[in-house]
Amino acid sequence: MLKFRTITTMLLLCGGLYLTGCSNDPASAPAPTEKQVINVDLTAAVVKEKLKLGMSKEEVKSLLEVDSDAEVTSSMNDTKMWRYDFGKKEGYTYSAPDNMDEVDIQGLEDGSLKSQLFVEFDKEEKVQSFSFYSKNEKGELVESRLMQDGTVKESIIKK
Repeated sequence: MLKFRTITTMLLLCGGLYLTGCSNDPASAPAPTEKQVINVDLTAAVVKEKLKLGMSKEEVKSLLEVDSDAEVTSSMNDTKMWRYDFGKKEGYTYSAPDNMDEVDIQGLEDGSLKSQLFVEFDKEEKVQSFSFYSKNEKGELVESRLMQDGTVKESIIKK
C-alpha cells in the first residue's frame, strides 16, 4: 500500500511540474525575434535602418520574411514595385486602380492597416527607392522616402 501511495504521489508531482512548464503565461513566452517584430509592426525607424539602396529582391524578402501583397506599377516611370501592407486588420484588402502604386490613405487613417511600404527595383533587380507610409506619434500621416543618393526624406502628408 505504501508503494502505491509513493507512486501516486510521484505521478501527481510530475504531472503538476509538466503542466506548469506548459503554461500559456505570456511572461514565460520567448521574446519575439527582430524579424517577427518587423512583420507585425513595421515602423519608419526600422525601414530607414534596415532597407538600403542596392539590396537584391532576395535580401528584401529575407529582411521582411513575407511576400509582397502586390506587384504594382510606378506612376512615375512604369517600373514594377512591390507593395507591402503591414498591421492589417482581419479581412483587409486593397487594390489600387489600374494596379498602380497608390497609397491606401483611407486604410491608414481609419486604422485598417498600420503601414504601407512600396519598394522599387532597378533593371538589375536591386532596390532603387522605397516609400513608407505610416502615422507618427502625433497621429500625422507621414511618408518616408529613400532617395537616389541614399538619404531618407520625411514629409507629412496629412495632419
